[in-house]
This record gives sequence, C-alpha cells and structure tokens, in this order.
Amino acid sequence: MIKNNLLNRFLAEALIYKISEKHLTQKEVAHSLNISESFLSDSIYGRKKFNIRHIYLIVRELNVSASFIFPNKDTFELIKNQLGYEDFNEFLTDMDKELYKEEYINE
Repeated sequence: MIKNNLLNRFLAEALIYKISEKHLTQKEVAHSLNISESFLSDSIYGRKKFNIRHIYLIVRELNVSASFIFPNKDTFELIKNQLGYEDFNEFLTDMDKELYKEEYINE
C-alpha cells in the first residue's frame, strides 16, 4: 500500500472539496479525466498516486489553479478540519519533515 503522505492528502482533500463544490460525482470527474472511477477513488484515498498528467488534467478539467491543489494558506483554510490541523505553518513543517525523510530513505 502507498503511504498517503501529507502532500497527497492535501491534494486529495482539495480535490474532494472542489468536486463537492461543483456538485460533481466521482464518476463524472473520472470520465472527464479519462481515468477509471476506481483509480480516482484509490488515488483520493491513498491506495494509488496521481501522476503529473493527472494533476494537469485535474487543474484543466475542474478549472482550478495549480496553486489550489498544492499546499497554500487559502485552500488550507477550506480543508484544515479534514487534514486534522489548525495551523498552516505546523502543517507545512510536518509535511516538509515527511517529504525530506521519504527522499532520504529512497536515495
């Protein structure tokens, strides 16, 4: 199983937020991204990962900026309860520690 790190969780929660805001179903989003509904679900829930192509299509098809789905203070305020954090800087610090640790382990 893929570790659902904080960066992946942020992207997934931002995506869930936008899908809900636009009153779309996962099936509709999967179809517009030309991916299976099961892959979308698996990626949202951390069993698989989006690649750069998927991220590009998400931005294009959902008409959001790339900054919306990557850690930023504005999006954080919308999804902080789902992430389990109250403070953006604390979230960023934990995410950085996690990402640098993963990079060091994978070298």
